[in-house]
Amino acid sequence: MIVDGGRPPSVLIVGDGLETVATTLESRLSTPVAHERRFSSALDRLESGTVGCVVVGDVAGDEGLRRELLERVRAQATRCSIVRCVDTSDTQMWLEDGSYQPAAVAVDATETLVDYVRERVDRHRQMRILRALQSATPRLFRAATADEIAETTVETASTVLEQPLTAVFAADDGTGRFDLVATTDERKGHGAVPEHLPFENSMAGVAFREGQTTVFAETEDDPLADVENASFRLIDESDILGDPDHPMTAGVIVPLGSYGVMSVVTPESGTISVDDCQFVEFLAEHAAAAFRRTEREYDLERANDRLGAFAAIVSHDLRNPLTVATGHLDLLADDCSSDHLEPIGESLGRMDDLIDDVLTLVRSDVNEEDLEWVSVGVVAGRAWETVDTGQATLELEAAADLKPVEATPGALRELFENVFGNAVTHGGEGVTVRLGSLPSGGFYVEDDGIGVDVGEDDLEVLFEYGHSGTQNGTGLGLSIVRRIADAHGWTVEAGTSQHAESGFRLEFRTGSSADDVDELDESS
Repeated sequence: MIVDGGRPPSVLIVGDGLETVATTLESRLSTPVAHERRFSSALDRLESGTVGCVVVGDVAGDEGLRRELLERVRAQATRCSIVRCVDTSDTQMWLEDGSYQPAAVAVDATETLVDYVRERVDRHRQMRILRALQSATPRLFRAATADEIAETTVETASTVLEQPLTAVFAADDGTGRFDLVATTDERKGHGAVPEHLPFENSMAGVAFREGQTTVFAETEDDPLADVENASFRLIDESDILGDPDHPMTAGVIVPLGSYGVMSVVTPESGTISVDDCQFVEFLAEHAAAAFRRTEREYDLERANDRLGAFAAIVSHDLRNPLTVATGHLDLLADDCSSDHLEPIGESLGRMDDLIDDVLTLVRSDVNEEDLEWVSVGVVAGRAWETVDTGQATLELEAAADLKPVEATPGALRELFENVFGNAVTHGGEGVTVRLGSLPSGGFYVEDDGIGVDVGEDDLEVLFEYGHSGTQNGTGLGLSIVRRIADAHGWTVEAGTSQHAESGFRLEFRTGSSADDVDELDESS
């Protein structure tokens, strides 16, 4: 016999002669109770995973099934408690908690049994809620889309609360309403689910605008009214998240940050508790954080698309006219001699350098799947060969001391090309550039040139877009260096050389290093 037949039971009573116990618990506990006289039927009840306490009586001839029931209870991950009623007289009852060392205690049959069972059901429910939050959180943050987050949120709330009438609505500022995004199949079967809710004159709007939980119930003395920071309102509106022909008597509406709201409603009074509200709020906080993540990722994708379009314009619409102009200048130089030809050629060359730097800047993002452990010395050597270094020289720390780093080889090579180009351009003729490892993980590049023309307190200005120490510089070299370092999750700091009286030094702190790496990139 099912005493409370709506939701899966939290209390399972097993055995004959326990009708009084069942009736007492059903009337005193605000949780579903099921009564099965046979152990064989009770075994099926345990499959729901919602049972927090099993009250067991004596059933003749079923000792084997009794042991199976007890073993199955103990095997559950949620470890519900077992209460054994040895004597069901009106004056006293013997209880045995199967979760601990067996101990028989004489108690009052009415009051103590109710308290005993209630405490174990509450404890079991709290553990289920904690496990549900632990399970839902990584799923929420693995979700690729807002719709997937909404579906996971609805599924988690419905399963844990055993309240199938759950839905998530997204706010649409353009239309001034909330749009239904996800709901349960059970919700769809309980009257018409509203596809939209208004911002104004609705509890959903109140919860969203005020950023606070809104709770409603049939009477003002409902315990839900005491939820901290909740806006309590009577059920007196036509938009109580349901069909007027199927009114909801209680519910909780929780804001999901800037995304929208989640509603948990029920046609049964007294079936949503204060603990339920707190769980919904915790779940909503996790969901709101996941929604913010997807919004940031969407904004980043749009920004990358715009950068890609800009790079296409730079590489095609600017590069082609520049190539034509350079070609005509070469032809003009063959036909005539003029003092104006050289500055024109220098300007066109600077424009070409600027285009290269801009393209490097917008294409310097790093994909995590492209990261690999590479030899800093090898990549730096390849980069040195591609830079017009003139009389400059490169000194590398001993290979055994120069630690590998985890990087994208192509991006690391671009970083070194810009660092070396900056050193040769600003360090003076015959400058020596030195590359070595940092003890804390990372590497440094320094030169023995003339140094920089800014004070130690103003070194950050060197990384700003457009800052150049020469008239013909693009002002993007060190900006590109910092962008590539940031894309790898590194920090870069500027300073003065530690191996020369003057000179410039850059330190790249990677936060990690590899002492033993079997295979390194030797071709970048």
